[in-house]
Amino acid sequence: MSALDTLLYPGGRPAWELPELPSLNRLQPRATLEPYGPAASRRLLSLDGTWEFRLVPRPEDAARALRAARGWDAVAVPGLWTMQGYDRPHYTNVVMPFAERPPHVPEANPTGIYRRRFTVPRGWRRRPVVLSFGAVEGALFVLVNGEAVGISKDSRTPAEFDVTDVVRHGEENEVVAVVVRWSDASFVEDQDHWWHAGISRGVCLRSSRIDDLFVYAGLDDDSRHGRLDVTGRAAGALEARLLDPRGRTVLETPLPADVEVRSPQQWSAESPALYTLVVTRDGGDVLTRTARDLFHVPA
Repeated sequence: MSALDTLLYPGGRPAWELPELPSLNRLQPRATLEPYGPAASRRLLSLDGTWEFRLVPRPEDAARALRAARGWDAVAVPGLWTMQGYDRPHYTNVVMPFAERPPHVPEANPTGIYRRRFTVPRGWRRRPVVLSFGAVEGALFVLVNGEAVGISKDSRTPAEFDVTDVVRHGEENEVVAVVVRWSDASFVEDQDHWWHAGISRGVCLRSSRIDDLFVYAGLDDDSRHGRLDVTGRAAGALEARLLDPRGRTVLETPLPADVEVRSPQQWSAESPALYTLVVTRDGGDVLTRTARDLFHVPA
């Protein structure tokens, strides 16, 4: 059995009709963190652009099609295949686009196979490597260098996978994304909308040791001083630095932290004072910068 078949048929059953399997090896959802500072460009590698692509009539044909040397086209990623000349969009209001009952879907089930090559940036050899799909419409099955990586069926949110142990440094790598248009998740996602299929948002590699960040802020009962509560999830110790709207450092503190901010500039629609929060891991990676209206004037 091929690596793709192990993802498509866990336990010998079609994964696209297994509601008890919403994902496999997918990382926990996290906040969207903005890279910041000189290190930012060295911690992200965009995989957007032209990918090889082929469309087959059903997922059962995917493994054989992936092995074929011919029949590949070029498509844009991000980009829905239903907007690039393959298959077709389908509008639905209150009736599903097929007659089958949950969790079964039609045997005619368009399946897109995306493929591209990449090289891991220098300096990532001893760092985590995460493969991130911003959104994929359909059930997603991922391979890297011919090895099964994971599954995600959530069409509208990012799907991220830790590929640290499967990427090769100093040589070319290959990522394959197989997208099955209809799955058990289609019944959950049905609404008054256009059905499309494909990779609808950007794809990238990131090397980050900050996994998540939670920021809560407000004013005290007298609306005089502020309160800032910051926690994070990372491999290593985190430190937060708060900058006022002029870019001056207001405080520096290790995380987690629940601290008072003396007499902050209060945000209002007339005077939108934006503070900047910079989170650093072990004094090294500066991987998130969040400008926020932290301290609101009470309504």
